[in-house]
Amino acid sequence: MDVLPMDRRTAWRPGIPGGIPTKREVFVTLDELPSNGTGDVTEAINEAIREAADAYRSTGTIQEVVLPAGTFRATGTLVLGRSGVVLRGQGMESTRLRHDGGTTAIRIGASPFSDYGDAHGPFELQEDARRGTDRLVVSSADAAGIEIGDILCLDEEDDPSFVRMGDARYEKRQPSADGHGPALREAGRWRSVTSLVRIVGKAERGTTTELDLAEPLHLDFRRAQHAQIFHVATEGTRESFDGVHWSGVESLYFTGGNLVTNNAAFCWVKDVEADGNPGTPNIGAYDTQGGISGRSVNLFHAYRCEVRGSYIHHSRNIAQGGGAYLLSLSSYTSESLVEDNIVVFGNKLIVGNMMGGGNVIAYNYVDNARTDHPTWQEGAIDLNHQSFTHNALVEGNWSTNLTSDTTHGNAGWHVFFRNFGSGENGAPIYGAHPYTSGSPDGQYRRAAGTDGYHREATYVGNVLHAGRGDAVYQVDHAGGHQVDSPAVWRIGWGVDGGGTNSDDGTALRLLYRHGNWDGVTQTIDWDAANEVHELPPSLYLQAKPAFFGDAGWPWVEPTGATEADRLGVLPARARYDAMAR
Repeated sequence: MDVLPMDRRTAWRPGIPGGIPTKREVFVTLDELPSNGTGDVTEAINEAIREAADAYRSTGTIQEVVLPAGTFRATGTLVLGRSGVVLRGQGMESTRLRHDGGTTAIRIGASPFSDYGDAHGPFELQEDARRGTDRLVVSSADAAGIEIGDILCLDEEDDPSFVRMGDARYEKRQPSADGHGPALREAGRWRSVTSLVRIVGKAERGTTTELDLAEPLHLDFRRAQHAQIFHVATEGTRESFDGVHWSGVESLYFTGGNLVTNNAAFCWVKDVEADGNPGTPNIGAYDTQGGISGRSVNLFHAYRCEVRGSYIHHSRNIAQGGGAYLLSLSSYTSESLVEDNIVVFGNKLIVGNMMGGGNVIAYNYVDNARTDHPTWQEGAIDLNHQSFTHNALVEGNWSTNLTSDTTHGNAGWHVFFRNFGSGENGAPIYGAHPYTSGSPDGQYRRAAGTDGYHREATYVGNVLHAGRGDAVYQVDHAGGHQVDSPAVWRIGWGVDGGGTNSDDGTALRLLYRHGNWDGVTQTIDWDAANEVHELPPSLYLQAKPAFFGDAGWPWVEPTGATEADRLGVLPARARYDAMAR
């Protein structure tokens, strides 16, 4: 037996194999740029990036384009559009980038919505690919366009027996072409279930070819659902492809536009501050000197990418509708790692939008999830805002809540392990909350929640508070909505575009809870059918991570006799508390 039932297990091996590369050389330090916030550094930095990419291609060594201390103004997007280049500053407090034009300040990868030609696929699977397998079978004719090292997207037509798409009509292949992959070559249903895979072996077997994968699949992909593969992040060193590998942004501050990946693999964002509202500290404030709308950092079409050690906060306008999502994993992003970050004061703070499998969100401090509604508590770690996200691991985070919504369809097979859910936002949005007529997060409060028709949600070893006021243990589909009741658990609500409907009991029936301590009953619950009560330290790490230093790990221990025993020190939270803000 195991702490996870067999149908909830998968292999989480996220992020860049071996970690963010340290073998590099400085290509250029841009000491001649105006560093007082005047002029326009866009073309000078982009030219240096292009030349550094040429050097990487000829030497095979990752090249750094270094920005000195100072404030740099850019009116265009800084583009790491080829492999092997790092844009590095002197630290988020020393090197400051102010973007004064358009939406995107920095892009790692190809231009948005790449032109998917015939060389990209799609290629039909010739055999079912079941969960846990590490091979695909395609026709040998199709395999001629696939090489070892290629990054492909695997998808299938929606199966209505478990996918409830709702109005999730974004960020996926669909009957009308939208740039998220090759157009469907014949009439077909939407394709919400996806995952990115890397080819590590290829063997021809007559009319078919077996493709070996770098990691096992997290879900089934079936011929009956017309499963297909197509190129997404295949490296741009091959003709007709524009994927970017081994590039990153490090040690700087930016504002005025977002940071996005596209068709990227093994890329990273490290020790970066994304400041969404450096101007007047009020909701809705806009400062022409900066600010960010939309998704501050967006892992889009990303395979084995990382966001770590960063500070992502605030927004120009805290409101629903995508205006203030701080960190997003979207549109096929798979096997990626979001670790040891501070993500605070936004709408949805860490959000999954139609992401693929194998992503890990771990050891982040995630707090103050707001909307423009006066009393509504938003999703802080919200794994699903576009269906069908699946098989993510959320481990060791400090979060207002741990949840998946069904505003745009359902999700499945997510695991929450050894997290702390506070059940309440830690502070008013900017001191006095301009929109608040009552409690700043009085409605829809919960420490943990899985919305209507979600499948196989799994919570193991968490410590769950219920916030201020008279909390209840559980609100579910059978008990009414009770939006004003703070709850430890909120289950089966919020379907059909976020309305006030409940599901038919699906989310509760398929929910698995084991070894969670809660602040209402003041007890730890164990699933009666599972005799394993010893929780492993981690579901993806083999040892204590270096960023914990001298702090104890794991920092969440639900079996502790006192609160001090149950909750230790989370490094990201400690860094935030120590900031001069």
